[in-house]
Amino acid sequence: MSQFIPVELHHASRLLNHGPTVMITSFDEQSQRRNIMAAAWSMPVEFEPPRVAIVVDKSTWTRELIERNGKFGIVIPGVAATNWTWAVGSVSGREEDKFNCYGIPVVRGPVLGLPLVEEKCLAWMECRLLPATSAQENTIRYLAKWYQQRQTHGYLSKAAGSLMMISSIRCII
Repeated sequence: MSQFIPVELHHASRLLNHGPTVMITSFDEQSQRRNIMAAAWSMPVEFEPPRVAIVVDKSTWTRELIERNGKFGIVIPGVAATNWTWAVGSVSGREEDKFNCYGIPVVRGPVLGLPLVEEKCLAWMECRLLPATSAQENTIRYLAKWYQQRQTHGYLSKAAGSLMMISSIRCII
């Protein structure tokens, strides 16, 4: 008998590890406004040249800023920044500056001038948006729909509570 139990389809994506929760920063040169949001879906997609992917919903102000300005920052928060990460992921920055609202100190990125966060964070990077054709030419990528015969669930091991995923390898740079 299988040691796996059903997982409802709407929770199936939780079975995959795709990267840490990050904060995405953006800046609008036209209005001189900045924004920050939390993103649970981020990942490296190529080593050489190094490329990353993030998922930002089409309805967000962050996505508008990224598409209009062609750049964004990725901030990797430490555990001490959990409250900031939760807060910036819970409200839109379309009407207010979330950096000011939550007292998040900002540094200006040295290359693209993006708002970045160093306090309570592990790392940051400034990124330029690539054209969609560049991503398609240089990265093998597939979009797939989760499939089950009845489209209802995935499966999780009954022992999952005592198992650990290989989610990162610690290294010194």
